[in-house]
Amino acid sequence: MEGTLRNGSRPRNDGGTKADNGVPPKVGEGGPLPSANIPLAGRQSNQTKSMADMVRETPNPEGPQAFVPENIQSMGYATTSNKIPAIYFSGAEIQKLATSLGHAIVGKFSHSIPASHQIQKALDNIKFCRGFSWRYINAKHIFVQFEDITDYARFLSGPKGTPIWYIDRHPMRVFKWSPDFDAYCESPIAAIWCNLIGLPIHLFDQSALFAIGKLLGTPIQVDRATANKTRLSFARICVEIDISKPPPEEIILDICGRETVQQVRWDKIPSYCRDCKHVGHKSDVCYAAGKTDRPPKRNYSVIPSKQSHRGAGENQGEQAPQKQPQYGERRSTSTNVEPR
Repeated sequence: MEGTLRNGSRPRNDGGTKADNGVPPKVGEGGPLPSANIPLAGRQSNQTKSMADMVRETPNPEGPQAFVPENIQSMGYATTSNKIPAIYFSGAEIQKLATSLGHAIVGKFSHSIPASHQIQKALDNIKFCRGFSWRYINAKHIFVQFEDITDYARFLSGPKGTPIWYIDRHPMRVFKWSPDFDAYCESPIAAIWCNLIGLPIHLFDQSALFAIGKLLGTPIQVDRATANKTRLSFARICVEIDISKPPPEEIILDICGRETVQQVRWDKIPSYCRDCKHVGHKSDVCYAAGKTDRPPKRNYSVIPSKQSHRGAGENQGEQAPQKQPQYGERRSTSTNVEPR
């Protein structure tokens, strides 16, 4: 027997209802619930999932990266220090994290920093052998990573052995990055070339030169003439040393019990101030420590105007001779970076 609903409508064959007055039924008056088409199991699972679970299920390559705890290696030791939450990282853990960054260098602009496209163009003009990448650290520092240690050594040594590059008239000093990097202090680690005068010919070997270099610091590379043995009067090695300490000027070569003194002649080593932790001057002339007057600040963003200096009898159409560059300056060239 066909039944009748409370509002007078008759049941349809498809299980739905249709009011006699043509108005759809309201919720609770015989009509289906809005979420009736969602399986019950699905509604329950969404209610028990956390926000992190739902983010991991729908990854967005352009958006934030969600943590996946089961894929993360345990690191650090949680503790407290003076009732403040703290975490301790071991030396091995820090070394592993630092190694993952590869060959990294910090570039510092002490006065003003150029635009990003100027930095990119200047680095491209150096013509590195392999790839590199860079990014800003803050308003004065950039972080540069190299795929090849030869490019790393070249950039760290600087043009003509001076660790200063010029990017569109902006001087940029370069330092080796280390885990103890501090934006307010400059690293005393620098790549310096040295000559081993009169080194025995049979020691012009990569393994022997590397062992000798380790006595001086961290050996990075040798020049092509040393590698090819085309110049046997001296061997030339680039070594990372701490310029806050005097480097050794001689070492002892013990060859089968016979000791000889090997002279080490270094290229120009930049001065390092122990007071302000900056490269370029010694402690006895540090203006930050109040030992000398502070030098006037230069504006590297303004191109100096060319003023003609004409004497008596000079033609008005003649151009005045170009001023010779002072220390720390360079002639303007077609490229943004001083050639090596």
